[in-house]
Amino acid sequence: FPWEMEDFSKALSGEEEQPQRRVRPPSLAELVLPDAELRRLRTMIIHTKERIKVKKLGITRNVVQAIHQKWRTSEIVKLKCDQEVAMNMRKVHEELEKRTGGLVIWRAGTALVIYRGKDYAGPPKERWIPTESVSKPKESVEKPEKSHVSGELLGIDTQFKEFVNHIPFIEAEYEMQMDRLLAELGPRYADWKGDRPVPVDGDKLPAIDHNFKSPYRLLPYGMEPKLSDKEFTNLVRLARQMPPQFVISRNKGLQGLAKAMVKLWEKTEITKVAIKQSVQSTDNAKMADELKRLTGCVLLGREKTHMIFYRGKDFLPAPIAAAFEEREAMSFANKDVEDKARMLPTGKVTEKIVHVEQRPQETEADIKLKEWIKNQEEEKRRAIVMKAARAARARRIERRLDIVSSFAIRKKEKAEEALSKVEKLMKPREPSEDRETITEEERYTLQRVGLKMKAFLLLGRRGVYSGIIENMHLHWKYRELVKVVYKGKDRMDIEDTAKMIECESGGILIGIYPVSKGQVFLYYRGKNYRRPEELRPHNLLTKRKALARYTETQRRE
Repeated sequence: FPWEMEDFSKALSGEEEQPQRRVRPPSLAELVLPDAELRRLRTMIIHTKERIKVKKLGITRNVVQAIHQKWRTSEIVKLKCDQEVAMNMRKVHEELEKRTGGLVIWRAGTALVIYRGKDYAGPPKERWIPTESVSKPKESVEKPEKSHVSGELLGIDTQFKEFVNHIPFIEAEYEMQMDRLLAELGPRYADWKGDRPVPVDGDKLPAIDHNFKSPYRLLPYGMEPKLSDKEFTNLVRLARQMPPQFVISRNKGLQGLAKAMVKLWEKTEITKVAIKQSVQSTDNAKMADELKRLTGCVLLGREKTHMIFYRGKDFLPAPIAAAFEEREAMSFANKDVEDKARMLPTGKVTEKIVHVEQRPQETEADIKLKEWIKNQEEEKRRAIVMKAARAARARRIERRLDIVSSFAIRKKEKAEEALSKVEKLMKPREPSEDRETITEEERYTLQRVGLKMKAFLLLGRRGVYSGIIENMHLHWKYRELVKVVYKGKDRMDIEDTAKMIECESGGILIGIYPVSKGQVFLYYRGKNYRRPEELRPHNLLTKRKALARYTETQRRE
């Protein structure tokens, strides 16, 4: 039972425990710096007025340089982030410490303060890890480089060693090899914030390279030119984990980038090109089309942030392509020599080309005549094929029209049959000869009163049925006039409907008046009006039958 539980007894006695508040994990500065030093630095924040604004591009090289410039005269630097960057302040915190080497000592909202450290000696120089460090990763870790952060950070070196020792040797070797390849292709993108290696800035490569030409391509015998679904999926999965090799923002003038991509394809099959964010007028579709036109590659994927290109199965490395081009040029040269020798008289042919005498001599006119005859035959064959295709298309259209027309005829016959069954149930009354009459003065008065009435009966698509007449008699119980609104547009249909209601209800038609809602019929019940015993006449259709009649009428039309 609930009263036997401990929580229930605590709640009754007022001893219910309050929910514990979530404890924020300490930052790196709180772990490294002493409490007194941290308190002193946070007190200095109150007197610091100047601040550096971090715009939507994030922590760029200019921001890092401005921070180091401030650190020359002050221990701390205050930063203010824009709304786009402030969406993920934790990421800004980590990236700022990683790129500047300082410690974030205070963070609130969109503002934060970074401390330079006790042993700060200026901005660090950009350096690349030597190749020998890959073969001996443990030795490189045992000699930690001097950092400009406070000396208290030396205690974290043990954690850094453990982290580096767990990095696979293959990944480190791949990163170094890719780093060397990209260093040969062009300048790096300075504001890169992703994983290493840092990609090449494609905008700094030449827009027009006169020495560039599309790579020579030759598909091996028996190989399918297109990628299968399995190959395509494997390549996309492989490229998804790769860091990009190039970064661009312009849509045209990509010959320098295409040349670098062709050179990179000699080492790797896939090229990943990132797109610079927060740059106006960038169109990745135009970029992809331009690169495909220049290199003849295969586009594997095109996202908002990057594009993936495959070199293709017919791609050849530069030495092999040069050999094929040389062989092709030699074959064309030999063919020209044979053609010239074939045009010489038989007596002047040397022994070296005696095999030419065995062939029948063909003049240039004969060659042109054969080509003309061949073209004429191809045109005739093409005309016959086109004529047969047009005839087949005409037969298909005719057969389709026959099916549609027969279906429409059957549908119309079915609608007429259903409509005739419904109309048999409807037996309208004949107009009575003995009808009550009213004077013009009474008609005018009733017209003015009826047009000002707010209550009305709406005559819709069902037309006149038994429910309309019943409602008119119910209105006449308290009023002398009934106002009926009809939305028809045909003049003959409007008059026939008004007369039919007059005959079925037994009232007097005052007139037909056009208004904004449609046409208004005014009916006067008469001075000698008596309610019938049955308000709903049996000679008219019911509401359901009236709707069925309207539906079948539409089908017939």
